[in-house]
Amino acid sequence: MLLDAFRRAVQDIPNLYLDHIGEGPLTASAEHFIQVFDLDPYVTLHGGRPHDYVLDLMKGADIFVQHSVTDPVTGDEEGLPVAILEAMAHGLPVISTHHAGIPEAVIDGVTGYLVPEGDTKAMAARLCELARNPVLRRKMGEAGWRRVKEQFSWERERSKLLSVMGLDP
Repeated sequence: MLLDAFRRAVQDIPNLYLDHIGEGPLTASAEHFIQVFDLDPYVTLHGGRPHDYVLDLMKGADIFVQHSVTDPVTGDEEGLPVAILEAMAHGLPVISTHHAGIPEAVIDGVTGYLVPEGDTKAMAARLCELARNPVLRRKMGEAGWRRVKEQFSWERERSKLLSVMGLDP
Protein backbone atom coordinates (compact mmCIF):
# COMPACT_ATOMS: atom_id res chain seq x y z
CA MET A 1 0.00 0.00 0.00
CA LEU A 2 2.89 2.34 0.70
CA LEU A 3 4.23 1.78 -2.81
CA ASP A 4 0.83 2.54 -4.32
CA ALA A 5 0.57 5.77 -2.32
CA PHE A 6 4.07 6.71 -3.42
CA ARG A 7 3.25 5.86 -7.06
CA ARG A 8 0.31 8.26 -6.90
CA ALA A 9 2.40 10.99 -5.27
CA VAL A 10 5.27 10.74 -7.73
CA GLN A 11 2.80 11.25 -10.60
CA ASP A 12 2.09 14.66 -9.10
CA ILE A 13 5.61 15.46 -7.84
CA PRO A 14 8.15 13.64 -10.04
CA ASN A 15 11.19 14.55 -7.94
CA LEU A 16 10.13 12.43 -4.95
CA TYR A 17 12.34 9.57 -3.85
CA LEU A 18 11.56 6.66 -1.54
CA ASP A 19 14.07 4.67 0.50
CA HIS A 20 12.22 1.51 1.55
CA ILE A 21 13.77 -0.46 4.41
CA GLY A 22 12.67 -3.92 5.41
CA GLU A 23 12.30 -7.40 4.06
CA GLY A 24 9.85 -10.20 4.31
CA PRO A 25 7.40 -12.31 2.38
CA LEU A 26 6.12 -9.32 0.36
CA THR A 27 9.54 -8.30 -0.99
CA ALA A 28 9.04 -10.06 -4.33
CA SER A 29 5.64 -8.38 -4.72
CA ALA A 30 7.21 -5.01 -3.97
CA GLU A 31 9.92 -5.59 -6.57
CA HIS A 32 7.29 -6.57 -9.12
CA PHE A 33 5.16 -3.49 -8.34
CA ILE A 34 8.18 -1.22 -8.79
CA GLN A 35 8.99 -2.84 -12.12
CA VAL A 36 5.42 -2.78 -13.46
CA PHE A 37 4.91 0.90 -12.61
CA ASP A 38 8.42 2.01 -13.69
CA LEU A 39 9.30 3.24 -10.21
CA ASP A 40 12.95 2.12 -10.39
CA PRO A 41 14.25 5.71 -10.68
CA TYR A 42 12.24 6.72 -7.61
CA VAL A 43 12.46 3.80 -5.18
CA THR A 44 15.32 1.91 -3.58
CA LEU A 45 14.53 -1.29 -1.73
CA HIS A 46 17.30 -1.51 0.86
CA GLY A 47 16.09 -4.78 2.38
CA GLY A 48 16.75 -5.52 6.02
CA ARG A 49 19.50 -3.32 7.40
CA PRO A 50 21.24 -2.71 10.73
CA HIS A 51 19.87 -0.05 13.03
CA ASP A 52 22.73 2.39 12.38
CA TYR A 53 22.11 2.19 8.63
CA VAL A 54 18.43 3.04 9.16
CA LEU A 55 19.28 5.98 11.42
CA ASP A 56 21.71 7.33 8.82
CA LEU A 57 18.95 7.25 6.20
CA MET A 58 16.60 9.04 8.59
CA LYS A 59 19.15 11.81 9.03
CA GLY A 60 18.93 12.54 5.30
CA ALA A 61 15.15 12.17 5.01
CA ASP A 62 12.47 14.85 4.89
CA ILE A 63 9.41 12.71 5.69
CA PHE A 64 8.80 9.30 7.27
CA VAL A 65 5.99 7.23 5.75
CA GLN A 66 4.63 3.94 7.06
CA HIS A 67 1.41 2.34 5.87
CA SER A 68 0.53 -0.13 8.61
CA VAL A 69 -2.47 -2.41 8.22
CA THR A 70 -4.23 -5.11 10.17
CA ASP A 71 -3.58 -8.54 8.65
CA PRO A 72 -6.90 -9.50 7.02
CA VAL A 73 -6.37 -13.21 7.71
CA THR A 74 -4.99 -13.28 11.24
CA GLY A 75 -6.08 -9.88 12.57
CA ASP A 76 -2.49 -9.24 13.69
CA GLU A 77 -1.45 -5.65 14.33
CA GLU A 78 1.96 -4.27 15.11
CA GLY A 79 1.19 -2.03 18.08
CA LEU A 80 3.22 1.17 18.17
CA PRO A 81 6.11 0.80 15.71
CA VAL A 82 9.47 1.83 17.16
CA ALA A 83 10.47 3.07 13.71
CA ILE A 84 7.82 5.80 13.98
CA LEU A 85 9.13 6.90 17.38
CA GLU A 86 12.69 6.93 16.04
CA ALA A 87 11.63 9.00 13.03
CA MET A 88 9.92 11.49 15.32
CA ALA A 89 13.00 11.58 17.56
CA HIS A 90 14.95 12.56 14.42
CA GLY A 91 12.56 15.45 13.79
CA LEU A 92 10.75 13.88 10.86
CA PRO A 93 7.06 14.48 10.25
CA VAL A 94 5.26 11.14 10.00
CA ILE A 95 2.57 10.01 7.60
CA SER A 96 1.00 6.78 8.76
CA THR A 97 -2.31 5.05 9.31
CA HIS A 98 -4.99 5.00 12.00
CA HIS A 99 -3.69 1.66 13.19
CA ALA A 100 -3.23 0.07 16.60
CA GLY A 101 -1.02 2.29 18.80
CA ILE A 102 0.17 4.70 16.12
CA PRO A 103 -2.30 7.47 17.09
CA GLU A 104 -0.73 7.43 20.59
CA ALA A 105 2.41 8.92 19.04
CA VAL A 106 1.35 10.64 15.82
CA ILE A 107 -1.07 13.46 16.46
CA ASP A 108 -2.91 14.08 13.19
CA GLY A 109 -2.19 17.56 11.86
CA VAL A 110 0.37 18.27 14.60
CA THR A 111 3.26 15.77 14.40
CA GLY A 112 2.26 14.39 11.02
CA TYR A 113 -0.77 12.91 9.35
CA LEU A 114 -2.86 9.79 9.85
CA VAL A 115 -4.94 8.24 7.09
CA PRO A 116 -7.30 5.26 7.12
CA GLU A 117 -5.74 1.85 6.55
CA GLY A 118 -5.73 1.05 2.84
CA ASP A 119 -6.41 4.63 1.72
CA THR A 120 -3.51 5.13 -0.67
CA LYS A 121 -5.12 8.21 -2.24
CA ALA A 122 -5.24 9.99 1.11
CA MET A 123 -1.67 8.95 1.92
CA ALA A 124 -0.48 10.23 -1.46
CA ALA A 125 -2.27 13.55 -0.93
CA ARG A 126 -0.64 14.01 2.49
CA LEU A 127 2.76 13.07 1.07
CA CYS A 128 2.37 15.69 -1.67
CA GLU A 129 1.22 18.27 0.86
CA LEU A 130 4.31 17.80 3.03
CA ALA A 131 6.65 17.48 0.05
CA ARG A 132 5.52 20.92 -1.14
CA ASN A 133 5.73 22.63 2.24
CA PRO A 134 9.14 22.66 3.97
CA VAL A 135 7.88 25.02 6.68
CA LEU A 136 5.10 22.60 7.62
CA ARG A 137 7.53 19.67 7.54
CA ARG A 138 9.84 21.47 9.96
CA LYS A 139 6.96 22.52 12.23
CA MET A 140 5.54 18.98 12.41
CA GLY A 141 9.00 17.46 12.79
CA GLU A 142 9.76 19.72 15.75
CA ALA A 143 6.38 18.91 17.32
CA GLY A 144 7.09 15.20 16.88
CA TRP A 145 10.54 15.55 18.44
CA ARG A 146 8.99 17.27 21.47
CA ARG A 147 6.25 14.65 21.76
CA VAL A 148 8.73 11.76 21.75
CA LYS A 149 10.91 13.51 24.30
CA GLU A 150 7.98 14.28 26.60
CA GLN A 151 5.93 11.07 26.21
CA PHE A 152 8.25 8.27 25.09
CA SER A 153 11.69 8.95 26.55
CA TRP A 154 13.56 6.18 28.34
CA GLU A 155 13.33 8.12 31.60
CA ARG A 156 9.54 8.42 31.34
CA GLU A 157 9.12 4.77 30.34
CA ARG A 158 11.39 3.64 33.19
CA SER A 159 9.45 5.71 35.69
CA LYS A 160 6.12 4.28 34.50
CA LEU A 161 7.48 0.73 34.60
CA LEU A 162 8.83 1.15 38.13
CA SER A 163 5.49 2.60 39.21
CA VAL A 164 3.54 -0.32 37.72
CA MET A 165 5.88 -2.73 39.51
CA GLY A 166 5.41 -0.87 42.79
CA LEU A 167 9.06 0.16 42.85
CA ASP A 168 8.62 3.94 42.78
CA PRO A 169 11.95 5.67 43.35
